[in-house]
Amino acid sequence: MDDYRYTYAVARISVLSTKLIDSAFASRSLAAEPTEILRMLGETAYGESFASIQHPSEVDRALVIELKKTYDLLHSISPEKEVIDIFRRRYDFHNLKALLKAQITGVPANGALMDVGTYDLEKLETVVGEKAYRFVPDYIRETFEAATAEYEQTGRLAAISYRCDRLMWSRLLQEAL
Repeated sequence: MDDYRYTYAVARISVLSTKLIDSAFASRSLAAEPTEILRMLGETAYGESFASIQHPSEVDRALVIELKKTYDLLHSISPEKEVIDIFRRRYDFHNLKALLKAQITGVPANGALMDVGTYDLEKLETVVGEKAYRFVPDYIRETFEAATAEYEQTGRLAAISYRCDRLMWSRLLQEAL
């Protein structure tokens, strides 16, 4: 029996791939000034995401917007949403790691956060701020507990990254299998 579950997704992605930035655009942008590159990007299929960007230093913000739109599209057309969630979940770990470090150092994590994951970013900020992990998914609670314990044991900020990354890869591999 043929499997046609992915037919629509493949066709849709194929059409969208025609709107990707090509090598000619990349060559032109290499020769342009940063503000000119913003204008050029505004005239592409990415124009909506770059519309609010006023300065080249804000390009990362527009790229995150595009990444979120891409994941949202893939999630909406994929017959197996769990597969897309595996790719998005890494941002939950990233945001948790950034928020934990921000809480310890007292330096805001605003620029490091990416609203691309599977868990609502505002809720995660509240959860970390209040240390209220009772109603979050197990992987977030377990990562918080392990990373916090590792930091308390070593006193090294890098211990948070190490533990979060290890647990992330372990979780993602487990989900993928």
